Amino acid sequence: MLPSSFDVGSSAKQISREPMSLAITVASIVEPFLSSKHRVHMSQIDQVKPELIPGAQIDIMVEGNATSDSETLHWLPAELIALIDIPASSSALQSLIGASSGSLDHGWEVGWTLASYINGHQPYFESTQKEAPQSTFKGQPDSIEPSLNGKFATRIAILKLSSRSFEDLPNLNTSPQNKRGDLLLAMGAPFGVLSPAHFYNSISVGYVSNCYPPSSSKASLLMADIRCLPGMEGSPVFGEQSEIVGMLTRPLRQRGSGAEVQLVIPWEAIIKACAGFLSHNTANLKDSLKHEYGSGLVHPNPVEQAMSSICLITINDGVWASGVLLNSHGLILTNAHLLEPWRFKKTTANESNHKTMSNIFFTPSNETEDTKAVTFQFKRNHQSIRVRVDYLDRWIWCDASVVYVCKGPLDIAVLRLEFVPDKLQPIVMDFTCPSPG
Repeated sequence: MLPSSFDVGSSAKQISREPMSLAITVASIVEPFLSSKHRVHMSQIDQVKPELIPGAQIDIMVEGNATSDSETLHWLPAELIALIDIPASSSALQSLIGASSGSLDHGWEVGWTLASYINGHQPYFESTQKEAPQSTFKGQPDSIEPSLNGKFATRIAILKLSSRSFEDLPNLNTSPQNKRGDLLLAMGAPFGVLSPAHFYNSISVGYVSNCYPPSSSKASLLMADIRCLPGMEGSPVFGEQSEIVGMLTRPLRQRGSGAEVQLVIPWEAIIKACAGFLSHNTANLKDSLKHEYGSGLVHPNPVEQAMSSICLITINDGVWASGVLLNSHGLILTNAHLLEPWRFKKTTANESNHKTMSNIFFTPSNETEDTKAVTFQFKRNHQSIRVRVDYLDRWIWCDASVVYVCKGPLDIAVLRLEFVPDKLQPIVMDFTCPSPG
């Protein structure tokens, strides 16, 4: 629900001259109920006023109101006035889905693992390709082309309430820049329609795990390490200073595994796309923090400082893992199962449901095993190890060899770069015992 600090734009005034409040959510909640005329033209939905099928009604449940301390849940009728695409976020998501579209087993699609459509289909997917038989879409929501898949996932809906009963809501502060490691808080209602009194306004806390594009000061898509459940799409996401960061949408899901990546549409991208409906009148948190602390300097967080010590490791350019640079001599710590996956009943480090190799019983080896023998055995199996390291503000690839693989219970291994660049930035080690939390 938007506070009164948001001025209704010219496009909204053309729809209604009466006083009104506005609410923003994801479009996926209303798209299955669009009229057949609008379902056929899903890709141009932002060019016309959307219409719902006869009998469909939108209600918004709120917890009390701004002028009362009551926490009573009650419903308010609402009207759909616009479905709007977020071009910046849509392009970012399309590039990711499109890059993996050639992989049937490990490609990315949009949707919840806990709300999959194995025994059914998503209605609005079917309408986008009406010439295909209906059976094509059962259990195959990924059959939609990647460009439309990404476009639908970042589309938002603007709803209108006929009253101005929420004029006293607090203003929304915004943060113009989000970095990896920043704290996030999402508030939504997982499975809320099943039991609103129990699930309403549940809180999930996490962090910004990545931004896209990574080199830009203004992200068009955020990836979040937040535990979310179906029904939380549309949730506002706030930062550590109570500033609004964006809106949660359905996650990225990898085919063939239960892996999910939570996605957040940045607030700045939403406001820019809604220029005709909303006048951007939110307070800038950066200015308020500068006034409060007397300085505009933003110190890098520990995650940003450690980022240049993290490596990407590949074997034969097909298996990947992460590692950490230990020192300036090119020693890298990673996992043993990257190099010896059969010890974990896998054929490769990134496979889990394939035929296992022959049973091999390992006994802990002594710590003085000849390093050359380990490296020779690995190369004899035609394994090529390459490591991507952060070097002078850019990434470079280096060949690496095996120094040590633990044959005991610890899943650790050590690699060494064949060519060691100067000015590497190894991790800062802390050998003290971490405290709970």
